[in-house]
Amino acid sequence: VTDKGNNFYIGSAVEFEQKATKFFSDTNAFIELSSNPFNEILDKVIQLLNTLRGKDLIRKWQYEQMIPDRTTCELAHLYFNPKTHKDGIPVRPIESTIHASTTKISKFLDKILRPIFDDKCKETTIIDDNVFAYGSKIYKQTTGGAMGSSFTLTLGNIFMSEWQQKLVEEQTKTGELYGRYIDDVFMTWNRSEEELRKLLDDANTWHSNIKLDYKINKSLPFLDVLLTNNNGTLTTSVYHKPAAEPYITPFTSDHPRHVFVNIIKISLERTTRYSSTFEEFNNERRDVKLMLLYNGYPLTFIENEFKKYFFDYKSTSPFLQYIDKEKNYIDMRQTLLGQPTFRQSQVALSAA
Repeated sequence: VTDKGNNFYIGSAVEFEQKATKFFSDTNAFIELSSNPFNEILDKVIQLLNTLRGKDLIRKWQYEQMIPDRTTCELAHLYFNPKTHKDGIPVRPIESTIHASTTKISKFLDKILRPIFDDKCKETTIIDDNVFAYGSKIYKQTTGGAMGSSFTLTLGNIFMSEWQQKLVEEQTKTGELYGRYIDDVFMTWNRSEEELRKLLDDANTWHSNIKLDYKINKSLPFLDVLLTNNNGTLTTSVYHKPAAEPYITPFTSDHPRHVFVNIIKISLERTTRYSSTFEEFNNERRDVKLMLLYNGYPLTFIENEFKKYFFDYKSTSPFLQYIDKEKNYIDMRQTLLGQPTFRQSQVALSAA
């Protein structure tokens, strides 16, 4: 299964290995090591935590949450996922750090810092000793953080929050929109395209490791939302990557019933949240139904789950199977948008 889109990818092993080799050479963020430093790193981590605990700088429970287990620790290993939604199908590196020496520390720090960052940032990082195995070779990452490590995302957000200050200030001065999710940025602009390109080109000089690949248009995707400027009115709809295929967990798979129910519920919730017009909602709802049928979901099961979902938001009639009027849809969408997403609920719980 591929990086995004749940496509099933079959390719040449030799070609795939060539792409992995190209990734190493293009990024220039890794060096090959002549020996395995695993034991040295493990000893350093344990010694550091013992020192902190000995000086009473961390509590016993904190020490126990971060100390690695020598019997289960192992060197992290790297693998690649094909990005079939990109031209040429490049590869994305994923580092498996489940049993690495610093994993418990990474999770502990992420748990503490992420809620603080999410709360304070509504509006250059090198991690030492990030060593992993790929094939029969051992590498050390010299720039950035491991994709797969809990703490990397939080560090990346902190870095990008600092990097983006000039852009945010520029947008705030002119009353424009600016939003970012990790390394994806969306912003509006009402001045000339020449001025915008100059600003973005300048932004590409702010840090040697940050290069913007930008697109300017009246209709652009941001993550899985398509945003369109219709003569000054911003509309949204669900965005499907060109390479995306309609594959989900098949109904014939050996999963509990609630898994299939949740797939339908999440699909309809995404449809409602992202579709700003009744027309887009109906188009996407039809596509969701076709996708479910394609993956073996019985029509009666689909219809019943659709009915339950819509009935939660529109209870005037127990027989209402569809949201069939624009006003009903707008009312339902406003109700849904007023509720926190699962992610927002998780952040609130973490910060409590």
